[in-house]
Amino acid sequence: MRIALKVLKKYGCIPNKGYDINISSNIPINSGLSSSSALTVAWIQFLLKSFLPDKNIDYKILADLAYETEVTETGSSGGNMDQYTISHGDTIFLNTLNNKIHCYNYNFSDVDLVVGVSNDKKDTRGMLNKLKSNQLLALKTVSNSFSEFDVYDNDSYDYNSCYESLDEDLKPYFKAAIKNFDVTKAADNELRKDTPDIDVLGKLMTNHHDLLRDELKITTNKIDQMINICDSMGAYGSKIVGSGGGGSIVALCDKNISKGIVFKLKENGAKDAFIASQSNGPNINTHE
Repeated sequence: MRIALKVLKKYGCIPNKGYDINISSNIPINSGLSSSSALTVAWIQFLLKSFLPDKNIDYKILADLAYETEVTETGSSGGNMDQYTISHGDTIFLNTLNNKIHCYNYNFSDVDLVVGVSNDKKDTRGMLNKLKSNQLLALKTVSNSFSEFDVYDNDSYDYNSCYESLDEDLKPYFKAAIKNFDVTKAADNELRKDTPDIDVLGKLMTNHHDLLRDELKITTNKIDQMINICDSMGAYGSKIVGSGGGGSIVALCDKNISKGIVFKLKENGAKDAFIASQSNGPNINTHE
């Protein structure tokens, strides 16, 4: 929170009086659910509204300031998806090349997203650094061998040739980078439809989890147990969320089975389980 003050000072936001502040949250901490990003966004918005009340602050400014606070200033390896999603609200696609957002019309009103929180501790910074550095190394190695390689264009390269050119220790990271991007693009295409196919979205979630489990090895026995519970009870799909190595899962399911899945997860040792709700972004409510 002190880092945010340093970042905001460069933006011209300099607090000139103090507040007594109580912070509460219903987001599980250190569980892959972006609790730190949510706190950072809320803190920055409060400071901006309090000390730059006449400044027009949109979601992009808020997200960029939060990213600078959490990642740039601390030398972390995270992306800016959390900050943009929290600052904007709703269900979005973020193009990380230009930080442009597409907001989907689909609101998930006919299904639920169930979150299951494991008891497994996680090292977010260490895990992100390992995954990011190895995936970037794999992509750079392929680029050095195949000048035509463009990670954003599947038609620019032969996947099998690129994959086989790598040392064994880098192959899983290359496969995960390419296949996860394919899953993301497929999900984006589906969600842009007037009526997305829930079965397709569920299968994409499962495909994504399989890659994270089998290639990047970032799941745990508890995480996989929770995934199996959701799948056995009829969820359309489920996957680990966050950096991995513990944390939480999310399952896409019909509303008529979501409460049963929540109960079953808790019954089988989940630290917590609940039905997630979609927000419209951060807001400040003033009470006299």
